[in-house]
Amino acid sequence: MPAPDPVAEVWAVADTAADGALTLTVTGELCTITADTARTQLTALLQRSSAPQVRLDLSRVHFCDLAGLRVLLEVSVQAAAADRPIRVSAASPAVDYLLNLTQTAPSLGYQPATEPRHDT
Repeated sequence: MPAPDPVAEVWAVADTAADGALTLTVTGELCTITADTARTQLTALLQRSSAPQVRLDLSRVHFCDLAGLRVLLEVSVQAAAADRPIRVSAASPAVDYLLNLTQTAPSLGYQPATEPRHDT
């Protein structure tokens, strides 16, 4: 088994908006190396809040592989089971690409921003 990459890190922080929704912001890499940490952090933050709506801000995630995507889907299923659906409110280009490539964007309530038209 290869040694863990000491550079791969992930952080999740929570903030409650004026409308009462919980926003979980993830920063760093969502990958095989950080999956357990991300799962633990996101689950703990969800358990500490009773907000009925949960937004997931992934705009600061610069890398996400299938292990990271699995964490997002697992956490989403757990939240939905508690009647607290998660919606990805923002995604980095890397996350946007992965969600669209795997066709999991709808499962996470993610609607990518439309590209501006460049008429010539």
